[in-house]
Amino acid sequence: MINFRLIISIFGISLYHTAIDWNAPGWSKENIDNTLYRWDGHNYSYYIGNSSLSINGGSPVIPPTSAFFVKAGTAGTLGITNQARKHLTTWNENHPMLGNYLKVSVTKNNYRDETLINFIPQASQDFDSEYDAHKLFSTVLNVPQVYSKSGTKLLAINSLPSDEASIIVPLSFKSGANGEYVLDFTDYVFSNVENLYIEDSRISNQLTAVYSKSNLLLPYYSFNYNTSDSPDRFALHFDIYPTGAKAMQDDFPLDIYSVGQTIYISLDYSGNNNPEYFIYNILGSLVAAGKLDPQSLNDIRVNKSYEYYIVKITAGNRVVTRKVFIN
Repeated sequence: MINFRLIISIFGISLYHTAIDWNAPGWSKENIDNTLYRWDGHNYSYYIGNSSLSINGGSPVIPPTSAFFVKAGTAGTLGITNQARKHLTTWNENHPMLGNYLKVSVTKNNYRDETLINFIPQASQDFDSEYDAHKLFSTVLNVPQVYSKSGTKLLAINSLPSDEASIIVPLSFKSGANGEYVLDFTDYVFSNVENLYIEDSRISNQLTAVYSKSNLLLPYYSFNYNTSDSPDRFALHFDIYPTGAKAMQDDFPLDIYSVGQTIYISLDYSGNNNPEYFIYNILGSLVAAGKLDPQSLNDIRVNKSYEYYIVKITAGNRVVTRKVFIN
């Protein structure tokens, strides 16, 4: 069981009437996670201490007489002194997001929820108490909830390393109301993400592209939801240039082009990993995949004409994507 503790911010009510700052030096935290959780009456907000990571309006500032939550480990203790005070006339601070991140949001009937995928070198694939936040679910029935997973842990903020060429992050959704919902991918800052696809398990063999570094794409995904649906429906596929990796064509010759209904891939590669190709139509459906001969001209025939296709090539920790037109 996750051990959360509810704290009432009564610090200075009678003497100071001040807010308190989660980032101030006046705290002593022993076996306490770095995330500050607050309830706003219909949903939870999240803020990772000493960072710009926040969702649902999360902030380091705790107004007077407000409740907040922290996650405590075994024998966790939390202390506070006058140094944590903060004199403000407004309690909501705006903290621009920095770094390499994606914020996924969903809004329905004036209710909104967000989840954050963040890429930083210090993070691991497991839960990191300094960089991750557990998902706390709203008790309001019709508030949609979106979150990611790391193993069996459900996360509102999920920080991951970006040292792999391809990263798949499970994305879950649930709500107390049937209907059509839209996942919004417009809030992001990417430093080394080339492409982003969403996989919907209700639609087999289809990846829908919602971001591309080289092409303008619609950053939304619409779907119908029933309360009987499994929440573990989606997955996000990130194509990433790992830190220090170069574009494939910088390391060895690569050429991708089409003639008629055939896509040609020519490369000269001598690495340990056999290169692979993946071909998607413009809707994101996988239409062909296989191994490439690294020392010759490869030809792959597609059945339809007068359409664009996305060709992705992977070799070791390298990945490149090109768009070709079949005439």
